[in-house]
Amino acid sequence: MKLNRKGQGLVETVLSLPLVILVVTGIVILLHRSLIFHIADYQAHEALICSQSESTHFCEQELQNRLRKILLSGSTSSALITRSLRGGNQVTVTILLNHGWKDISPPIEIKKSL
Repeated sequence: MKLNRKGQGLVETVLSLPLVILVVTGIVILLHRSLIFHIADYQAHEALICSQSESTHFCEQELQNRLRKILLSGSTSSALITRSLRGGNQVTVTILLNHGWKDISPPIEIKKSL
């Protein structure tokens, strides 16, 4: 007995396509978060070095401008550089990415001290 398999490949493709799109979208979002984290971490370190010779306000503004260049529209960031009495500086960077799911996308928080 010969079975009719015409259209079986099309049906399998239609059924598996949403899963493939979901997996690819998840991977892209994770790569984007990872890239933003590493760039923000580097920029926070640069802001700490800047705060050794410049005012903290100037370095905060520079850090905000650099972070704004790498973020997608709708994403927000905040940066705070504080000086301790012992001479060390600390920078705190918080980034809220807008992927359309604000409830399930936790903010990226980076704290560095020098």
